[in-house]
Amino acid sequence: MLTDHKKLQKIFAFLEEHHHWSINFQMEEWMNMLGGCSNAGDRLNALLYGIANTQSQPNLDYLAEFWQKLHDHYRHSNDTRLSAFCRFLGKDTGKPLTDLYTGLVAHKGWGHKTAALFVKNVINIHRSDTRRLHIFRDGRRLARNIGKDERIYLPVDAVIAFIFGLQGESVDVRFRRINEHIQEFAKGQPEQMLVWDDLWFWGFITQRGKGADRSMEWNAPKFWAMRSHSKSDVLELQTLAAKFIKIVQT
Repeated sequence: MLTDHKKLQKIFAFLEEHHHWSINFQMEEWMNMLGGCSNAGDRLNALLYGIANTQSQPNLDYLAEFWQKLHDHYRHSNDTRLSAFCRFLGKDTGKPLTDLYTGLVAHKGWGHKTAALFVKNVINIHRSDTRRLHIFRDGRRLARNIGKDERIYLPVDAVIAFIFGLQGESVDVRFRRINEHIQEFAKGQPEQMLVWDDLWFWGFITQRGKGADRSMEWNAPKFWAMRSHSKSDVLELQTLAAKFIKIVQT
């Protein structure tokens, strides 16, 4: 497992310097997913469905129970606060971003990665100035002033697990081990976790193969397959991808 703090510092410095690439990509993704929604409730549904369906094998039976519960709840409530949604999930500790994660994980059909991915998207969406994408009435305030006692998790998938050399571990084990390691490196600063999430952005376009049988190289087909990449910037992105590979592999 990648445990060299000097290398982690180099990787983090690269991610931080080029964070805008990931944010711009995500903005295009949000516009495609949420831009056509007419209200906050529709945006909440669209984001929940979009994130849940990033799973390679979602359990539709378990998720059906969640969707039915969500539908029934919002037939009788128009409270669009994040704190209210956390209470719907069964969590109300006063740490809404942490509650959002633990509340989703507590529902069958939502894994650690998808719950963490939803929280990360909620934060970044509400940090944007494009208010027609916002979902929660108190989301902007909470996303821009994250309490130090909040816990933000890295949505570890196969791409990130490969970078850390844990592709052979079970999903739950690698999620826990990588998050513990990164949290230790970040010294509990939740803001850093939003930057570490960019590992997926750079890792996705610099890996070929599946499972443990992967190599790191510029993957042009993945770049061209993703609608939200700015195609006019391909040469610059390819150059930065090569730099990312060198930092990870050196």
